[in-house]
Amino acid sequence: MDKVIIIGGGIIGGSILYHLYKNGYRGKAVIIEEMDALAQGSTSLSAGGFRNIWSTEVNMKLTTYSIKRFSEAEKEFGVSIGFDQRGYLFTFYEDNFNMIKDFKPNWDRAGVRTELLTPEEIEKMVPGLHTSLEHLDPEIVEFLELKPIAGGLLGLDCGLVNPTPLAVAYIEKTKEMYPELVEIKLKTHVDRIIFEGGRTKGVITGGETIEGDIVVLAAGAWSAKILEDSGVPDEQNIPVVP
Repeated sequence: MDKVIIIGGGIIGGSILYHLYKNGYRGKAVIIEEMDALAQGSTSLSAGGFRNIWSTEVNMKLTTYSIKRFSEAEKEFGVSIGFDQRGYLFTFYEDNFNMIKDFKPNWDRAGVRTELLTPEEIEKMVPGLHTSLEHLDPEIVEFLELKPIAGGLLGLDCGLVNPTPLAVAYIEKTKEMYPELVEIKLKTHVDRIIFEGGRTKGVITGGETIEGDIVVLAAGAWSAKILEDSGVPDEQNIPVVP
């Protein structure tokens, strides 16, 4: 592999670039960003919430690893990313809460730290939140078919992070370590991806052709539009729109 082209200078594109080299890749790479600065698209608009409470083992493992990487990032890059492991609280009606209690051993086995909370514990944690319906007009409760909160699930490792400085750090750190190998192209619109014989061969940007052995499409909600402009038929395209 001689050259990797990454379309998108946000958190996904930046992470891919950084971890390629961290895991031993020593070919060339170019990261292409349409805006005039890195991580100014969807990454900068993200609420930055992270959690490892999922129903599938693969998602538990992926997100638990991501949380570990977030926790190491400030030391690794020397920048603040607002890592705040304050927890995630989910509340449930009785039927769903019973399902959560039954499923909790799966999180325990996967190393996902969670706590089950009573309605009283929820109200103590969130002042002003009423788990019962006693403060409401009974007629309104009946008309709207409201139910009391039966319990909660607290994800102890969940929280918030600012993905913008992390994305920038991923890209700039990689460029700093491998200045001769990494190229950053800002204010560059990808017109289309070049496909030949079922493989990617590069991209066309404003009439310029950039050749590459592998093209990574990390343009978020705009990825489908790029594929459409590249001739990918609707039935093979990804179901994502801005």
